[in-house]
Amino acid sequence: MKTRQVEAKKGEITVHDFDRNIENTTKAIQSELSPRNAEIIKNYDMEMVRSSLAKATRLKHSISRVAAVWIGKAHSKRDGGQFSEALKFYNEAIRLNSKSAMAWCYKGDLLFETDHKQEAAVCYDESIRTQPDYAGAWISKGKLLEDAGNYKEAIKCYSKAAKIKPINPAAWIHKGLLCRELGHYDETIRYMEKSKVLLSKMITQLK
Repeated sequence: MKTRQVEAKKGEITVHDFDRNIENTTKAIQSELSPRNAEIIKNYDMEMVRSSLAKATRLKHSISRVAAVWIGKAHSKRDGGQFSEALKFYNEAIRLNSKSAMAWCYKGDLLFETDHKQEAAVCYDESIRTQPDYAGAWISKGKLLEDAGNYKEAIKCYSKAAKIKPINPAAWIHKGLLCRELGHYDETIRYMEKSKVLLSKMITQLK
């Protein structure tokens, strides 16, 4: 393993290259720097650190791009009804980028669609844990809860999605439809009108 001697205020110390191999660099990206590590790095040769972090950033972006390709392949298989193949590809995307909220959510959607609802719930929770402000995961979790008859929690999920991304008509539509099921017709009308306005804006922007 390659090492490098650097001068520090308190004498000479030995540090391993930050990017000594792809596996360790990937782990560093996934866990991110803790405050303690950030403090330690301040004492190192900053030129070396900047170079290593730049490489790590490029690797992170490359991993994200490759993971996105696997998600695209999974979508294609899912649309073609090849669910087991789609699941393999979603898993591969997650293996490459375990912090991809979209990959976790899409995997959950597939599991929900194929009646593996408990596993789907785990995926949605992981998606939200990874990225709490990802509205899509809150909507999907709401649909799962609604399917289970847990309307109170489902409404909370739709409301959370609408708060995160108020311009997303899907959150308002699902919230409105569920309110209709609960007999809250005034709220249904309000939410559906809201979604109608948002959809109209989207259509206008696409023209």
